[in-house]
Amino acid sequence: MIANDSKWDQLTSNNSKYEIRLADFWKYLHDKDRYSHIRYYQILGGEPFHQKREFDMSLDFWESHPNPKLTFNIITNLKVPHKKFCDYIDRFERMVNSGALKQLQITGSIDAWGPQEEYVRYGLDLIEWEKNWEYLLDKPWIEMCVNAAITGLTIKTLPDLIERIQIWNKKRSESQSIHFSFMSVMTPRQLVPDIFGSGVFDTDFERLLDVMPNVNAKDISAREHMMGIIQQIQTAPRKPEMIEALKIYLTELDRRRDTDWRPLFPWLDQDWIA
Repeated sequence: MIANDSKWDQLTSNNSKYEIRLADFWKYLHDKDRYSHIRYYQILGGEPFHQKREFDMSLDFWESHPNPKLTFNIITNLKVPHKKFCDYIDRFERMVNSGALKQLQITGSIDAWGPQEEYVRYGLDLIEWEKNWEYLLDKPWIEMCVNAAITGLTIKTLPDLIERIQIWNKKRSESQSIHFSFMSVMTPRQLVPDIFGSGVFDTDFERLLDVMPNVNAKDISAREHMMGIIQQIQTAPRKPEMIEALKIYLTELDRRRDTDWRPLFPWLDQDWIA
């Protein structure tokens, strides 16, 4: 979900304390050449590519203060117009080629695939997301990562995302394969997958483990992590009241958004308390 960056700009542009802290931040990096010791610089969201000031200020700083040992990481939902996205990536390429950076690392936030994922991350356009993502595939100076948040709403189409990653990896060398990381959501409580307990996702878990690669140590570690999450869900007691709370939560979202969760998650549309 994209943060309201225009509102953030309004909050910070007239905030003298924020302006002082921002100036102090750049001064701290500049003084005593501290910037030259930085090895990892990370920008989180909202959506970094929509930040009007701080994102560009970061690029301006590292262009004027080269650090060839620096990895510049961006965590993004890729909800960015394609031309704007490409312009930024091309600028990063010039920075890497000039020695201002060692590499760019893009962490794409996405949890599954298909219309269910567009519902979960309301406002997401998977066509736009994939178009931006595929622009990165032939660039070996970019380290690519996918980070997924596992909820009860994403488990059934998570295997589709993993299959997509396998396709993307065919365009990259083995040493540059896309890193896949994930975690189980802990809040809000109605989105925690454990509330369903065993039996609901059995076939989905089978397919999930079937499509996950098992080639190298990184793959094996990811599978073990996934098996731990599966075991945690399968051994948890079902919480019908929380499942009903999830349905109420989604219905309220639908009222605000003019959407409908039922055609996308028909398996959820039943009486769980009976």
